[in-house]
Amino acid sequence: MTATSEKLPGKFVVSAKTEYNASHSAKVTTNDIEHNSLLGYHNFKIATNRGIPASERFLSFGFNDDIQSGDYPIGTSGQPIFGFSYVEHPSGDNGPGTQRQYVAIAGGTAKVVVDKNEQTTHYRVNFDFTGKHSDGEELHIEGYSDIYLKVYPT
Repeated sequence: MTATSEKLPGKFVVSAKTEYNASHSAKVTTNDIEHNSLLGYHNFKIATNRGIPASERFLSFGFNDDIQSGDYPIGTSGQPIFGFSYVEHPSGDNGPGTQRQYVAIAGGTAKVVVDKNEQTTHYRVNFDFTGKHSDGEELHIEGYSDIYLKVYPT
């Protein structure tokens, strides 16, 4: 996916490969990623089967622009990596249902490796967390995302 942004200094291209397992589904592999940059933060939304009822899923998270390589807790406020959630769009005989969002609860971990050069930054994010729906249902989600962000000066 290619996008432009007024928030980064110039135009950028983002690409990714993400693989993960949710405790009730098959392993997911996708290259579909959205990126937003605002006030020193990067926010990512990783899609699987976008627009396909009953199998559309989203994994979201964000981190500070100046994040360093390291291990970080997931589901704890005040961390440089944040906002882990997993969303499904169930469907059935009556058409699409209401989305189910599972928000990370405390106890998960993310290992981040950052490799920067002049124009390209590679972020490797290994994650392992439990997401909780508002009705109390919990899912375990683990995997990784290799994200490449290339900035073109204006």
